[in-house]
Amino acid sequence: MSKEEKSLAFLAAERLFGLLSLIIGSLTVYFTLTSINSKDFEQLPIPFFHLFTAIGIALIILGIILIIARIE
Repeated sequence: MSKEEKSLAFLAAERLFGLLSLIIGSLTVYFTLTSINSKDFEQLPIPFFHLFTAIGIALIILGIILIIARIE
């Protein structure tokens, strides 16, 4: 494999990981925020919705950075 083919494969893997991170972060934020508005919010076993929202937003930011970033 030449150097250019390796960097092309790395670029594709980086973009794919960024897209996957973006999707997982978006789903995390969506399901966390929609479960807050449910009728049985007090009965949910996970009251740490601020933590999960912050982790989801961090994953969204990471995904955007990985998709936009250039390989030197």
